[in-house]
Amino acid sequence: MDISILNWITFTVAFFYLLIIPGANVIRTMGWVKKKGYTIVEFAVVSFGISVAILVLVSLALALWFSVGLNFFTLAIAETAVIILTTKEVISFLRTLVKKPSA
Repeated sequence: MDISILNWITFTVAFFYLLIIPGANVIRTMGWVKKKGYTIVEFAVVSFGISVAILVLVSLALALWFSVGLNFFTLAIAETAVIILTTKEVISFLRTLVKKPSA
């Protein structure tokens, strides 16, 4: 099996996309970096743990209710939705949208 440098780059990007970014996004949204004073290593470990939990929940949701085949593409689409919905800006927009009285 021929493993090229492009395969290693793709693997690294997929690893960060599925196993670091969702957790880092949740930590940023919750403001835990300033509250708890995480170092870089602690931030990476906590992000990894939260991301694994998100990945397990998304995998269970896709496998149980929708009965779609689990592969990288179906997980990436669901993880993208989680990443978008847990950003600080989207959460603050939804909060102001809910709190704003309609005229």
